[in-house]
Amino acid sequence: IIPVKRNSVILQPLTSDTVYEVTVTAIYTSGDEASISGEGKTLPFAPPTHLNISEVWYNHFRVTWDKAETQLLGYAVIYQTVSGQAMEVMTGEDADSIVIKNLQNGREYNVKVLAVYPNGNSTTIEGNATTLYLNVTDLTTYQVQLTTMCAKWQGHPGASAFRIILESMKDGKTQESTLHAGTDKYCFRLLFPNTQYKFTVYTRLQDMEGSAVSVLQSTLPLPTRSAFVSSAVPAAFKGIGSEISGKQPLWPQESVEFILTSFDCCWRL
Repeated sequence: IIPVKRNSVILQPLTSDTVYEVTVTAIYTSGDEASISGEGKTLPFAPPTHLNISEVWYNHFRVTWDKAETQLLGYAVIYQTVSGQAMEVMTGEDADSIVIKNLQNGREYNVKVLAVYPNGNSTTIEGNATTLYLNVTDLTTYQVQLTTMCAKWQGHPGASAFRIILESMKDGKTQESTLHAGTDKYCFRLLFPNTQYKFTVYTRLQDMEGSAVSVLQSTLPLPTRSAFVSSAVPAAFKGIGSEISGKQPLWPQESVEFILTSFDCCWRL
């Protein structure tokens, strides 16, 4: 109810950027009433403008904007990767930039900035930025044997060290080693035959560590017995014993077994 001598009133709190219908009714002492109506729309909360992302590094970047011209409480900066959880940080009302830290390297981030008012928030402005990559490339295995395996890669030019991990896909056991910058290959030994391993390389730069780069590779299987058994003694070895002593060799003539790449030979003197 408005006193009779007044002809205006402030309606609050209202929602920004919203159409309202307002009706004013005159009430007379006789009990009669007369009404008039009209529509009005509240203004949107002024947003910040001209979002810019600069100083992009492996684990941080700077977000800059032009401030809103109306009085506000501050700004909310929201950032997230495509599949990650949204993170939010608040600034003061006079801020026009902020450095977002503790980011993951080599990831694209979506950044949104909005103005925060006592009765609501503005629309957002947004942009995207990708942090610098900190990892090796072209990771491949070579010289794969029964119990050994090597890997090589193209190193990162700014790396200070590499962390190498070999994990058995059979029992989950791992071996780990740290290599100096400039190293581009490494071999693991004393492995199990016919076992799949995951070879992973992490790149380090000062106190930062890049994302993992991995490759799967299996050691060679043990040869089967049939691969080493011959139906007859090779001609090169026939009669060696008899030539030396005139006696027959000790091994059977019908078969001989060679173990891997070496064998023992003996005869009676």
